[in-house]
Amino acid sequence: MMWIKINELNADNTLFAKGGFATNEPILLWRDDVGANTGRTNTVTILVGDGSNNNRIEGASGALNDNEWHHIAFIFNASDPVSGLRLFIDGVEDPNSNVSTASIASLENNANDLRIGLPSSGTNKELDGSVDEVLLYDRLITSREIRAAYHANRYKIDYNMTNVKNGVYNISAFANNFNGNVTQTQIRKINMVNVSNANLTVHSPNIKILVPTFLLANFTSDRILSNASYIIDSNFGNRVFMNTTDNLTWTSNITSLSYGYHNITFAFYGPCGVEEYYYHHFYYIYNENISLIKEVTNLNTNLYLVRLILENKMGINKSISITDFVPNNFMFGSPSPTYNFTNITLGDYNGTVYVWNTTLAPYEKRQINYSLSGLNNNYSINKLFSVGID
Repeated sequence: MMWIKINELNADNTLFAKGGFATNEPILLWRDDVGANTGRTNTVTILVGDGSNNNRIEGASGALNDNEWHHIAFIFNASDPVSGLRLFIDGVEDPNSNVSTASIASLENNANDLRIGLPSSGTNKELDGSVDEVLLYDRLITSREIRAAYHANRYKIDYNMTNVKNGVYNISAFANNFNGNVTQTQIRKINMVNVSNANLTVHSPNIKILVPTFLLANFTSDRILSNASYIIDSNFGNRVFMNTTDNLTWTSNITSLSYGYHNITFAFYGPCGVEEYYYHHFYYIYNENISLIKEVTNLNTNLYLVRLILENKMGINKSISITDFVPNNFMFGSPSPTYNFTNITLGDYNGTVYVWNTTLAPYEKRQINYSLSGLNNNYSINKLFSVGID
């Protein structure tokens, strides 16, 4: 049995042959444009012979009259002289099957090769098309087996599961027919192991790097890898390939890196030939401190946006208290609502005190925004600020 797809619909196409196109050959199976005995067109013909006699089935007209895939099978049973030759197309026995093989005790044993898509001799009637899943049996198969083989592939549904982790999974399939009836297959257990090709140990960069003369990307894998590289801040256009001497430990310098927070992606190919990724982050900093940057944007004459950028550049949790005072007379039409605490003259300054108490995790960066358009702010206290002599 076999699956075939014909491209040329106006000619004979050999499917399976042990012999050339002559009488009494051992086996000839072909897409028959016009049957020699019956005149049926666009069909399948199977011929078997013992060297002196032959029997054939010319299938129904129109059986192979398109460019689609079709399932073809035949049975030869020399011990059944009444119906020893049978032909099946797409899982169904052809209406012109079966025929007697009383005159053929066995197939001719000649020196010709058994070929697929080409006669054993001669150059005519080659297959113009495709063949798949050719099966030969050394036993007598049943019509039920042929029908099952056809349906198993004709209505096969493939589903690829990705990103599956190690573990035991119960899998079954469901199908609905047009009447809404549901059928379910039995449950199969699948044990997924070693789904991930490799486990990485990152040696560098560590989570905190203090201004080295150079920075190294370095990791070791528990599996043999190929084509390892690193990518900084997800910029895959600037991928840098790494070096190795044993395909386990990989190294490369990191250059032209700005200070601050970065992420690094290690990309590599494992034994399965699929690119995998390992993600890591680190801080490239001058020193360990608490950094506070205040930025002021004049949106219009009566509105300012104040942005506080706070960063914990230390490896421990830090509780932070921030107090920001803005005098009233700096809020309307002033070039900046920031207050200069140097060279202040004596006197009272009525303004707003903004207060925040917060905790930053190690290396956490946070941004705090507030708008100045009068004294209305949920996080502010209107109070008198006095500058005088003790």
